[in-house]
Amino acid sequence: MNGLVLLSCWMLSAVANAESLDDFRYADETAARAAWKAAEKTRPITVVTSDNRPAVVLAAPFASQPKLRRATIDRSVSLDLRHVGVFKFDAAAEASEFPLRIALYFHSGNGWYFSSGQLYSRQRQSVSIPRDSFVTEGSPDGWDKIDTVRVALWRPTDQKPCDLKVRLYGLKSEWNDVAIVAPSSKTLAKTPGAQKLAVQKTKSMTLLLADVGLDVDVLQEDIVAAGALDRHRVALLLNNPDPSPECVAALERFVQSGGKLVVCHWLPERLGSLLGFGAAKRTLQQRKGEFSEIRFDRLDIAGLPTSVRQQPLAIAAVEPVGQNARIIARWFDNAGKPTEKPAVVLSDRGAMISHVLRSDDAKGNQQLLTSLSGQLAPSVWKQIARTRIDRIGQVGHCDSLDESLSYLQQAGRSVDDVRKVVQQAERQFEQGQYVAAIETADRAHGLLADGYIRSIGSPSHEARAAWNHSGMGVFPGDWERSAKLLADNGFNMVLPNMLNGGSAHYASDVLPRSDQFRKYGDQLEQCCAAAKRHGLEVHVWKADFRVSNASPKAWIDKMRAAGRMQVSFDGKPYDSLCPSDPANRKLEIDSMLEIAKKYPVDGLHFDYIRYPDRDHCYCDGCRKRFEADSGRPVAHWPTDCYSGDRQAEYNEWRCRQITAVVKAVSHEARKLRPGLKISAAVFGSYPNCRKAVAQDWVAWVKAGYLDFVCPMDYTNSQARFHRFVASQKELIDGHALLYPGIGALSSGSRLSADQTAAQIRDARLQGSAGWVIFDFNENTVDTIFPSFGLGAGAKPAQPPHRTP
Repeated sequence: MNGLVLLSCWMLSAVANAESLDDFRYADETAARAAWKAAEKTRPITVVTSDNRPAVVLAAPFASQPKLRRATIDRSVSLDLRHVGVFKFDAAAEASEFPLRIALYFHSGNGWYFSSGQLYSRQRQSVSIPRDSFVTEGSPDGWDKIDTVRVALWRPTDQKPCDLKVRLYGLKSEWNDVAIVAPSSKTLAKTPGAQKLAVQKTKSMTLLLADVGLDVDVLQEDIVAAGALDRHRVALLLNNPDPSPECVAALERFVQSGGKLVVCHWLPERLGSLLGFGAAKRTLQQRKGEFSEIRFDRLDIAGLPTSVRQQPLAIAAVEPVGQNARIIARWFDNAGKPTEKPAVVLSDRGAMISHVLRSDDAKGNQQLLTSLSGQLAPSVWKQIARTRIDRIGQVGHCDSLDESLSYLQQAGRSVDDVRKVVQQAERQFEQGQYVAAIETADRAHGLLADGYIRSIGSPSHEARAAWNHSGMGVFPGDWERSAKLLADNGFNMVLPNMLNGGSAHYASDVLPRSDQFRKYGDQLEQCCAAAKRHGLEVHVWKADFRVSNASPKAWIDKMRAAGRMQVSFDGKPYDSLCPSDPANRKLEIDSMLEIAKKYPVDGLHFDYIRYPDRDHCYCDGCRKRFEADSGRPVAHWPTDCYSGDRQAEYNEWRCRQITAVVKAVSHEARKLRPGLKISAAVFGSYPNCRKAVAQDWVAWVKAGYLDFVCPMDYTNSQARFHRFVASQKELIDGHALLYPGIGALSSGSRLSADQTAAQIRDARLQGSAGWVIFDFNENTVDTIFPSFGLGAGAKPAQPPHRTP
């Protein structure tokens, strides 16, 4: 079968539905080149035999053609891709350095849709490019009118130019039974900051559901209005306050044709009537904590949690009126008393959750959405069961059942029980007992994960640290309990976020004292006392320059009135202090030195010690100070410094503003408290972070300003984590200790306990002196942190920065 396949090949397994766009099985180069036309400066494609099958080779002559930015090949097609959730390349690369950027373009009318993915090794791999990651160039007519497919390999920007080759084995589109309907970019543009927040929430929920084997597509409202839901079975509207009338009409057609909806908070009357619900009634809480917990009473619905923690300020409840609708959960207050307000109503056509799901209870949200999706579309349980069985062996750094069994056997652990449980799960799946198969598969995976966690060892010299974003531990007002939990699980350091650019959780005379200080008392004093009792070091984390969470809010107004806040390239205000303002730098330095003077801390830890991006800061003060320092005026402000002939000079100047703060704190704090350790959380990709956010952390290390550095290597990919640490180890070159940051739960990663253990194992194998976990919070305290006491933290350890 050669070339493009236009017929849908609905997969009967429980994985995604798929269409092959090209399997690249061409008989010879004549056939391949007739289908795919190379651009003028791109070499014609060749056909090779690889992995016992034909493959097409895209060659990029970057070394011999220094000005060539990308190598491209095009194919003429006629496609309707409205329903697609993700595009996948099956590919392998021949390169000395990774990652490589492979791009996918679709032409429609007068423009293109464009996105890209990355190749990470010479091994054959699948590269996923979600459809919601595509941007437009020009004015494309729509995803249903695709006339050209383009594949491109981009020149690496931070590598020595070399000729590259990529083998292509296949390109396909996939879509899942369940889709998240995301707000359109046009809708989000109406509210500043809404787009970034919506993207983060959607990504977080997508990762959350993928964790349990429920892969979902993300479809924006505008593409839904054009018919993108036609091949899906369940649509989740989790954060959609103002969809267009066209989108609502498409959702109505979706329900009328048999589709199911799960809606949070928002529900137009006509759509609600179709689902069997009465009009939504919005209710504001009358007192704080009135709506604190959703409790379920329908034990006949598979997978429902017993409760979900939520704390909305208002709800939009509905009553059941038809379509077999019934209330399956109600709201309870913070005293555990029922309010009688419906929290979740379920019908044969959909479900209504009376508030936008917050991040208060990630596991509860996960269970709730999975259960509702499976109840409305039983095929979802099959998908999840197949995925969970296939994932049984994906434990730690192991990718397969055979690999994980072999690893544990080599570690001296028995695996006989695991094999029996795996066989039971497969039998249940074959018999259609999907929910039971999921439970059995989870038991098998749990046995493997427990064995893996216990096998990784616990050295006697290692920094074992946890970032705490709240600055109050996991139990507000009870640092004793938080410190004990960390110590009991083998940690020897805690990095609590005690201050930012506009507030402090302790008795500061430099910064405003926070609401948390007024409610719970001096958090730093309590933290230090509890940590000392439990043998923990305290390294105080400051979110430098940031005032977005300042309390009282009047501080922001005061700083803005004084002209001390950042301004973007296009003149928009930004809630962060300008690093080039001498008064702001003094504030940063004084606030950190105040801690060294007043509290028995073990170290000071920089975070957000950078600009937010290359679009900041271009305030009037920046212009005056840059012109004064450079000795000449800027002719066209800010364009010359943003993208013109003074761009490089301006970025060097930005780097100096940030470095000045690190240098001053490092020198002065060590004078005040000999033995005090200075550290920083930094972007892992260097020198890209130097150009993007003016964070020259390698220079800080080599100048001796830092005792240890914590790159934020947040990724679900074990291979990517390995590359991050290898690169950082080489960059540091022994000038400081390396404690890689592991994102157990971050905006870009979500790790299980065994995956976290695998990254710890990898960091150790590469010679790292320790590690830092993000984040010590209520979502990770039950799922991740107890595992450290079984393996990585089973025996006490001394932090290397305390060892001569």
